Amino acid sequence: MLRKHRYLFLLLLVVLFLIPYAAHSYRLRNTRSATVASPSSSVSVQENSGPSPIVSLAANETPLSSGPQDRLVDLIQHRRPLSPSDMAVKKKIVALLPSADHSGDLYHSQDITIDYTESVDLFQVEILTTDVGSAEQEAVNYFTQHGMSQQGICKLPVSFYLNFDIKKVIPTNAPFSPLAAGC
Repeated sequence: MLRKHRYLFLLLLVVLFLIPYAAHSYRLRNTRSATVASPSSSVSVQENSGPSPIVSLAANETPLSSGPQDRLVDLIQHRRPLSPSDMAVKKKIVALLPSADHSGDLYHSQDITIDYTESVDLFQVEILTTDVGSAEQEAVNYFTQHGMSQQGICKLPVSFYLNFDIKKVIPTNAPFSPLAAGC
């Protein structure tokens, strides 16, 4: 009986690893080499026989796609240093959390909730209204009233997302950016 369970477990592991690898390999076969150049940087992507393509970025990193989702991921993965004054404001805002908490809600209104998550060092704004523009401005005002610069808001980064119920009532083709305006 124990041997049967061991074989089933091994079979399950093989299936769990084989299916994603096969899907990834299929996508790689359909990927071609490409080079993207801009005045300040260049990016090259080359196929390789390993599990993922090789991506090289020059010193002035520019993401392959310039969509807002991709910019947010780039800002999170490649943190830009805050100015000394913006760093001081960030520490002041994070200090507003209860002393035992390192993460949690910093601000809440009927239109937004601003949350800080220490483990990923990220400020997130949940939008609770269909008036997305005013909700985003309220969040930006929260940070600027504490002394944060617009550049600091972008470099933190502050990310925005729609509440599940709000997302259901906003048209799917309505433009939405997870970054503050100007980021």
